[in-house]
Amino acid sequence: MKQNKLYLASILAGSLNLILSVIFILQMPQSVPTHFNFSFVCDAMGSPWVGMLTAALPVLMPLLMSLLAKSSPQNAHIAPVITLIFTLYFISVNWLLLFAMNSGVEIGEKLNVPFAWIIMLELALFFVGIGNYMPIVGRNNLLGIRTEYTLNNESCWKLTHRFAGRLWVITGLLWTAFCVVGITQNLNNLWAMGTLIVVPMINVILPVLYSYTHKQDTQT
Repeated sequence: MKQNKLYLASILAGSLNLILSVIFILQMPQSVPTHFNFSFVCDAMGSPWVGMLTAALPVLMPLLMSLLAKSSPQNAHIAPVITLIFTLYFISVNWLLLFAMNSGVEIGEKLNVPFAWIIMLELALFFVGIGNYMPIVGRNNLLGIRTEYTLNNESCWKLTHRFAGRLWVITGLLWTAFCVVGITQNLNNLWAMGTLIVVPMINVILPVLYSYTHKQDTQT
């Protein structure tokens, strides 16, 4: 019953987001900023309906994440909450992009908000949310640290995902704190873009190396 409620919450949230996005797009000008360079200076204008690309993603999340439950029944109990986390994350990204498109800037003008830092903050919180559930994700071919060693042995999978979960939560919290500093202190966007490279690399490479160090545990 609780799982059905979480799926329903994801579907309702995604549907409501889509409806509100359409209403918001309808009141936008016919030409809005649709692309920014690394300095967040507008370098392209276009139709506001481009925003529907991100508005549709939350609606698709329940369908995509249902594949996780079907492909690995052992994950059926956590698929709904992971679905909700993904849905809420993409909703937050969608509205951030819509507000940027509705900012009123023209070609050559800079977006006067800490856009990069807010994007990183959303991603950092996403890592914290997913990290909490990594230790209980069962073996599957869709979600998790999928290496030769983790996929071939249950012991290595569990050890690696227990390690990865803790790592993602810790790095996510540190990243969140750094993003708050970046926003409040108006740090250069390049620092934000740097964290986008460093933190995900750490969160992927270290668990992969960890699974390798436990390769002896993979022999069945």
